[in-house]
Amino acid sequence: MKRLMLSALVVAACALSPSARAFEWLPLFQIRAMSMNPTLLDGDYVLAPSAGVATSLPRGQIVMYRNPKHQERTDVKRIVGISGDRVQMIRGVLQINGSAVPRERIEDHAMAERDGGARPVRAWREIMPDYGSYATLDLLENGFFDNTPPYTVPSGHYFVVGDNRDNSLDSRSQTEVGFVPAENIRGSAALIVWSVSGDGRLWQPWTWLSAVRWSRLFNRVR
Repeated sequence: MKRLMLSALVVAACALSPSARAFEWLPLFQIRAMSMNPTLLDGDYVLAPSAGVATSLPRGQIVMYRNPKHQERTDVKRIVGISGDRVQMIRGVLQINGSAVPRERIEDHAMAERDGGARPVRAWREIMPDYGSYATLDLLENGFFDNTPPYTVPSGHYFVVGDNRDNSLDSRSQTEVGFVPAENIRGSAALIVWSVSGDGRLWQPWTWLSAVRWSRLFNRVR
């Protein structure tokens, strides 16, 4: 019961703010949440071109989109279901059209804490057919969205989920996100062009030295 309550609080906190900030004059988005850890981190600046994003996006693609329930918000998640798919979570394992998406246990992820430390979090490499693999996190056993009913994706919509499975408000919540219409997709994540931790800011060079994550620069997003 305590784990379930903690998971519910985490999900509620995710609903309070957008997970990405858009720069209107560039196809650039600043990640502002932990829902896509470890693929995207709070403080990553991601290039996400809009060309062709409204049609034929594959399962596995990370997208920036206007939240259909809160149009003023821009969120970032991974597509796991396309039109006609039946999507479900069973004991923390993603199911598409009645089959479990293959995954394998990998080395624990070092989750950064606000005090500057880190804690180990269970990680899995999920293998999406026709796309490739990516890492996902499992913060809690029997998390809030680890078991869901099946969802059938309507025509012209997508089903999106965060890689940080127990710390993501996504299509599994039909009241706060639900299915994402194709026309709500703003961009398809392609490249991390800048990354800073803490108080570092892209437009404030004096904050770079201590905050920049050099190893993440110009990494392709998968």
